[in-house]
Amino acid sequence: MSAADGNSAIFAARQPIVGRSRELVAYELLFRGVWEGAGSAGGDYATSRIIAEAVLPGGLNDLTGMVPACINFTEKLLLDGTAEMLSPPENFVIEVLEDVPPSEAILAECRRLRSQGFRVALDDVVASDRIGAFAGVIDIVKVDVREAAPRSWKDLVVASRQAGAMVLAEKV
Repeated sequence: MSAADGNSAIFAARQPIVGRSRELVAYELLFRGVWEGAGSAGGDYATSRIIAEAVLPGGLNDLTGMVPACINFTEKLLLDGTAEMLSPPENFVIEVLEDVPPSEAILAECRRLRSQGFRVALDDVVASDRIGAFAGVIDIVKVDVREAAPRSWKDLVVASRQAGAMVLAEKV
């Protein structure tokens, strides 16, 4: 897919997310650029390009069909209203990246997004204290099973349930 400026192209990579029975339940949309240094693109830029070049022009059905799209959000993008461009909200999961702090402003934004119909996920979780900090404002906890110690997995599941969130194992 070509970029609007004609100087570069992007690829919207779709990483399938499957349920227990291996049924497709969502896709995580990931930015992949084609230019020198694309691998170091910042999160703000990557998410903005996915939304502007892949989601908005052709609509979500071209990318995901009938399943929701999970999109990574940095602190800046959470707070600047970028999610408002995504419609309808029930077709999207806003993924709060692992370096986003649980500040009052972030927690308030997560609450607001959920009240509008978005689902909110914590991405790359490896510690249960992070789950507790976001309790009540998240729907999904994506546990990074490569980074989280196997002995902590049970604690992560318990913390997720206490926070009212479902658990999704990623990087399996």
